[in-house]
Amino acid sequence: MRSIRAILAATDFSAGATHAARRAAMLAAEYDARLILLHVVEPDALLAVRDWLARGRELRAALEEQARLQLEAQARRLEQDHGVRVERLLRVGRPLEEVHEASIATDLMVLGACGEPGALEAALGTLADRLVRTAERPALVVNRAPERAYARALVLTDFSGAAQAALRAALGVARQGSVHLLHAYSIPFEGKLRLASVSDNDIAAYRREVRDGAYGRMQQMLADVDAPDRTQSVVVPGDIRREALRASERMQADLVAVGKQGESLLEDMLLGSTTSHMLAHAGCDVLVVPRRAG
Repeated sequence: MRSIRAILAATDFSAGATHAARRAAMLAAEYDARLILLHVVEPDALLAVRDWLARGRELRAALEEQARLQLEAQARRLEQDHGVRVERLLRVGRPLEEVHEASIATDLMVLGACGEPGALEAALGTLADRLVRTAERPALVVNRAPERAYARALVLTDFSGAAQAALRAALGVARQGSVHLLHAYSIPFEGKLRLASVSDNDIAAYRREVRDGAYGRMQQMLADVDAPDRTQSVVVPGDIRREALRASERMQADLVAVGKQGESLLEDMLLGSTTSHMLAHAGCDVLVVPRRAG
């Protein structure tokens, strides 16, 4: 994903969603891309008060009008602050379905990491987690208020097609920044090798062989995506989840990119442990890229 032509930003007007919309506007300005700002009015939120007030139609119309005004105000602020044209999109329905449908015609969807508590919590509070499981487009989950273009991106790789898609996407989203490609390796059955009295020298040699093989595969991966000089490769021993957080903190990454392996709906719903771990624990923005996006 070297080129971004259309971006969808979903908003519930919370602080987190506002950060996401600003990041989306910054990317739209950088790429001269279409920016679509979407808000979904959820009908289920009306049920509790509808019976109490016995004026469901009037209440729905009022809430839709209020949402329209908030959407217009947020869109105008983005246009004024970032010099982009914002397309307003207001829909009534289930947020997961509406955001997913709207994202189909875009190259990137941008979401806040958390939404406001209360009735809209289901809309964007957990929507980021749920959307990345089924998304067919790269999903950028924004954890921080954006200040500048991404300067340092960390891409996790296991040399899969999904990891290659994540690298391509990171090179696009962090177009001006440095990109670090990280692979963590372990020695299969190392404990059993020691029990079998394999010498420390032989185990060390085996470890070097695994490491060197990983470096070779990483260089091939960089060549396959025609990675620019600003891309660096790092191979370390250990668990990728732990090493990714360490590397992110050490390099002060503002973006972590990870590939999503799922080839089926079931696999998408059971989000990979590394992806889930980064969404839960990374202090910076997280770009989740499905294999199909590569």
